[in-house]
Amino acid sequence: MKTMADVRRIVDLYELHKSYKKVARELNISRNTVKKYLHQVKDVQEGLAEEIIPKNRKIVQPSRVLTDLVRQKIHQYLESNLGRPKKQRLTAKRIWELLIQDGHKIGYTSVKDEVVRWKRTNGPREVFILQEPRVGQRAEFDWGEVTLNIAGVWQKFYLAVFVLPFSLYRFARLYHRSARLEVIQAHIEFFREIGSVPDAIFYDRMAAAYDSRKQQFNDKFLEFSMHFGFQPCVCNPASPNEKGTDEESVGYVRRATFGEMSSFASINEATEWLKMRLVEINGHPVYRRSNVPVQGLDQERALMHPLPTLEFENYELKRATISRYSLVKFDGNFYSIPDTYRPRYITLKILMDRIEFLDCVVLKLFRVRPSFIVFKLFI
Repeated sequence: MKTMADVRRIVDLYELHKSYKKVARELNISRNTVKKYLHQVKDVQEGLAEEIIPKNRKIVQPSRVLTDLVRQKIHQYLESNLGRPKKQRLTAKRIWELLIQDGHKIGYTSVKDEVVRWKRTNGPREVFILQEPRVGQRAEFDWGEVTLNIAGVWQKFYLAVFVLPFSLYRFARLYHRSARLEVIQAHIEFFREIGSVPDAIFYDRMAAAYDSRKQQFNDKFLEFSMHFGFQPCVCNPASPNEKGTDEESVGYVRRATFGEMSSFASINEATEWLKMRLVEINGHPVYRRSNVPVQGLDQERALMHPLPTLEFENYELKRATISRYSLVKFDGNFYSIPDTYRPRYITLKILMDRIEFLDCVVLKLFRVRPSFIVFKLFI
């Protein structure tokens, strides 16, 4: 396809030589090409055409193998699929094999393209039903990533986001990791802020809480959910529409908070900025709600579960071996143990902001309060 510069060159050479043949020889193109573009220029000048070179020029070459008979057979196979169970329907590859058996000479790509074209206009269309969430029944949770400049260093953080679909009340916190401790801690802070617990919380298949192979939540997370009295629910694979309110809220909160400001002196300052912006977000009117989110939360809170009396202890225990260099390894880091500690093994009590090393030998032998070395690890 020629450009306007090429057409301009053709016109200039023809005005100079007055010969299609000489222009074609000099530009190394055919005489028919020279004649075609000169006629197009003339048609535009006389008002018979709008463009010299069509902007949406599309060349459609008739297929030599995809004849009307072959296309009709493909459509018949596809129409017969509509009455079959999903797993027993003919695929594009099987239809191609059947056509080859009938003696047709056609490639698999040609059959596959025709199947795609047919499904685009005749196949069933996926439809979603907009549901009205019940008051106080449901919350949704998801993670998002955000990059912040903390004291001059760019770092990646994880943004835990909750949303109540009925009131559209949003909650978010920043964490260094997205492991199970952080998931549970985000829930605890969310429950404390709203002062109650929703009936059910929906998640995607995050490995920190859900085992996709076993198709179940892990024991620690189930223990946590029973302590607070909510029902954890997992969405189907590749179905973000099942918790679409939170999918949109992650991006909205990230843009509304850290879009205009992303540099802070410390992570605490970033967290305070996030809290301040969320207060503003939850105090503004939102789409399809008669009340602002804060007022909607008051309406939902009356129908939610109360907070449990006892606090949930968010920690994990792990037994570790002390190396010959008096070091213990956890999560890629090494921690020094005093050489006065004799046993070869030690128990790690892993909390959100620190790790406690428990002397379980003393606990087991003498049944006294365990001595421990507290190493504050801010993670």
